[in-house]
Amino acid sequence: DKDLMRAATIPAIQRWSGSAASRNISHLVSLSDEPRVPRPKIAAGQMLVRVLACSLAPGDIRVLSGQGDLIQKPPSFPYIPGGDVSGVIEALSAEGEAAGFRKGDRVIALFPDAAPRGGLAEYAAVKVSRVAKLPPTVSADEGAALPSSALTAMVAADLVRPGDRVLVLGGAGGVGSHLVQLAKHAGAAYVAATSTQAEMLAELGVDRVIDYRSERWWELDEFVEQPFTVVFDCVAGKHAWRTARRARALAPRARYNSLVLGDNPYFEIHTPIGILKTMLPVMVRTFLSSFGKGPKYKFVLGLTPQEGRLARVAQLAADGAMRSVLEPECPLPFTEQGVRRAFDLQKSNHAHGKVVVHIADE
Repeated sequence: DKDLMRAATIPAIQRWSGSAASRNISHLVSLSDEPRVPRPKIAAGQMLVRVLACSLAPGDIRVLSGQGDLIQKPPSFPYIPGGDVSGVIEALSAEGEAAGFRKGDRVIALFPDAAPRGGLAEYAAVKVSRVAKLPPTVSADEGAALPSSALTAMVAADLVRPGDRVLVLGGAGGVGSHLVQLAKHAGAAYVAATSTQAEMLAELGVDRVIDYRSERWWELDEFVEQPFTVVFDCVAGKHAWRTARRARALAPRARYNSLVLGDNPYFEIHTPIGILKTMLPVMVRTFLSSFGKGPKYKFVLGLTPQEGRLARVAQLAADGAMRSVLEPECPLPFTEQGVRRAFDLQKSNHAHGKVVVHIADE
């Protein structure tokens, strides 16, 4: 039936108890070998994309686990998980045509709103305002890795000043692997990153890879002598900030930029009090660090798809300023086992590069 498609689906999500790290959530995913789900219909301001690949991000885990259900919850159940996609335009609204898109264009798309959904399917309805053309030099699997992670990395890299000595905490993740490249592109004189993936990051142009299992960046003589002027925290939250406040390896008034909201990419928000508990530490650190001689704290909100930003991400990829790195197991197949493995990898918080599922060949 041409009106049906294959898609991963999730039933109604229960309110979980216990820590997020202990939850087994991938078993909730189901995916049939036969088309059983209705193809989406497009509305004004949307386009229909034949999906080629879909990548995951922390938001996908928050939605699937129900841990951020106050602000990140699908409008109905069952729902199709997965947010960021690459694909080919099948149909588009008048707004899509006015924006310069045509049927057959290869595109990348950012998830439609606060709750990532709709991407792990053969077809997806996406917002015209959150779509950009995919450069011909970038594969569909690599393109799917761009929307959330590379956009966040680009917004962060805009804070780099020429000559900066940059430290990226978590340099091998989805955001970090893009950020180390864009920091150099922005004029950083030196880029170091914490990771166990020395070879991978060296290939991306990182000057020094710090193995966090055996090295304490904050007290290494080489960095005490030549301290960092800016830090980007992609993974460690409050523990990294506490360390940075006493680090001898940071220059006076170094800029500390956290890309981790709530000290944990898998924060929980079920009530308005939960929002306050998540945001209060950010506000307190921002205020208190504006005084004294220590590092100055800033939270960087990367997923702000202002007009032209996603197109700029695509252009940076086309120009060779950055390339997407996929987790070594990826791309994973579009099977129930493959999708479940993708969620397990994403939830582990130890994926090296982006977690991507290959949906279809071009």
